[in-house]
Amino acid sequence: YREQASTFLGLNNGPVVCIGPNEWIRDHVGNCTTANALACENIMSSKVNACSSYLRAGSRRASLLWSNFLVPDSEGDSSCEAESNAIVDKILTDIVSNSPASTLVLAVFQRGYGRAKQLYKQRGVRKDNRSTLGWSSEDETEFLNAKEDAQNCEALWISASI
Repeated sequence: YREQASTFLGLNNGPVVCIGPNEWIRDHVGNCTTANALACENIMSSKVNACSSYLRAGSRRASLLWSNFLVPDSEGDSSCEAESNAIVDKILTDIVSNSPASTLVLAVFQRGYGRAKQLYKQRGVRKDNRSTLGWSSEDETEFLNAKEDAQNCEALWISASI
């Protein structure tokens, strides 16, 4: 998988910037020397503001900005969800208002992916015959629900030019 990501990143004709959590950078960027990587654990970090600066016109402008911003789980807390939505709106507004009109943005929102990935890893370990901590039917139900939630996403294409 890393070879495919490195090939994808290497095909660009210009600077590539990848912003996201350390684990995501390791999994998707790896040792690719053609990409600048910036660790940003979630949308609450001030490092999300780097997106718009990398897309401004000029010599530092990235030909590809690839990012993965984690949104903290609100766990039913409507005020936390509202705050997260406001931050996402600000990020997208900054990107669109500070980028040249020819910039095309794809924003994909996948809620619950982190939890599903965590349960998937636990499931593999705990279902192993050597494990002393088994995997119950309740655990399986929780995993399947998390997996189903994470399989749904929203994609939004944004462009200032037609």
